[in-house]
Amino acid sequence: MKARIAALGLSLLLCCSACSSPTADTAPTITEFHIAYPDRDSAPSTKPTAGADHEHGGDGSTHEIAYDPRTGGVLVTGQNEGTITRVSGDGTMSFTELPAGTGPHGIVFDREGRLFVGLEFAGTIIQLRADGTIARTFDLVGSCATCVVGNPGPHGLAVAPDGETLWFTGKEGGNVGRVEPDGTVTAFPLRDADSKPIYIVAGPDGAMWFTELISNRIGRIDADGILAEYDIPTPNSRPIALAVDPAGDALWFTEEATNRVGRVSMDGTIVEVQLPASQDNLLLAALSFDENGDVWVQQYVDGSHPEPAGPDKLLRVRGDALRKAAASAAALPGDAVTAFDVPSTGTIMHRIRPGAEGVLWFTELATNVIGKVVVPEIR
Repeated sequence: MKARIAALGLSLLLCCSACSSPTADTAPTITEFHIAYPDRDSAPSTKPTAGADHEHGGDGSTHEIAYDPRTGGVLVTGQNEGTITRVSGDGTMSFTELPAGTGPHGIVFDREGRLFVGLEFAGTIIQLRADGTIARTFDLVGSCATCVVGNPGPHGLAVAPDGETLWFTGKEGGNVGRVEPDGTVTAFPLRDADSKPIYIVAGPDGAMWFTELISNRIGRIDADGILAEYDIPTPNSRPIALAVDPAGDALWFTEEATNRVGRVSMDGTIVEVQLPASQDNLLLAALSFDENGDVWVQQYVDGSHPEPAGPDKLLRVRGDALRKAAASAAALPGDAVTAFDVPSTGTIMHRIRPGAEGVLWFTELATNVIGKVVVPEIR
C-alpha cells in the first residue's frame, strides 16, 4: 500500500450545443481533470473498445465517486488500476494503491465518515483509513453462504438509512447483499440469476432500491430482506443508475439503451420520459439532481456504433417539466432540456454525483477523466 501525490493540469473547456440555448448566467462551467494513474505504461485510449458498454471501456478504469464533505473533494475508484484517487476541488490528486487484481468499484462513506470500498474481483468489501491502510475486511466469498455464486462480484455499494449497514449489488451473483455492523453478510437472490444488478441507493421510504441491467427491472428490498422487483414497461431498456427525487416521493433512473429516464414511485409504479437526442447512436449513463431541483443526465456516443461521431454531453433537464411530463404522460417541452458538450470524446460516461454546494462531479470511464460541473443558481 502506498500513496503518491500528483498535481495535474486541467482542461477548462465548455462547449454548448443546446436543445434550448443557455444564457451566459445559466451556463455551467465544466472542467475535466485527467487521471494519470501511477506506474501506468501508457496513456489510456480515448476510444472505447467495440461492443463496450457503460461498465467497460478499452483500457479505461475510472468508475465510482464518493464525495468527502470534510475536504470538499471526491474519491474515485480506478477498477482496472487497483487504485483510489483523491481529487481536490482544484484537481490536485493523490493515489492509494490497493492489492493488485482486486478491482475496486463501489465506494461510500457511512454516517461516521468511515470509508468503504467494494473490491469486485476479490469478492470483499474493505474499510479504508485516511492513510490508505485497510482497517477492516468483509469477505463475501467466505462469509456469504447465501450467495448464489462463490464470488457475488460486489459492484454497487450504499449505506442504509441507519447510517452504518452496508448494502451491495452482486452483479455476477444475481443478488443484493447486506453487511451488518458486526460483519454478518447475507445475500438475497433475485428473480433471475443473470439479472446483473448494478446500482443501489437508499430510498425515501427507508428501503434500498437498485437497478437490474439485464432483467429490465427496478428492485426494492427493506431492512428485513423483503424483496420486490418491478418490470420496466419498455423491453431491454438496460436501467443503470438511480437518484432520489428531492420531493421525497419517488426515485428516477436512467435507461442506457432507450434514451429515456424513468420515475418509480414508492408503490413500484414506473413511468418513462423520452429525452431528446441529436443522433440515433446515443446512450445514457447516470443522473443526479442539482440544488435547483433539476436533473443532470450523462449522454454519450455508443462505442459499438461510433458513426456518426459526435460530442458526448451532459443534459440539464428542468425538474418541474420532467415531473409534469411523467404525471401527464406528455412529452417534454422543447425548452425543458439543455445539452452541454463535454471536452472529451469517446468517454463512456459512468457516474455523476453531487458534491459541495453548486457542484456536481462525473466520471468518464474510457478516458480516465473526473469532471466537475459548477452549476449556477437559476431560480
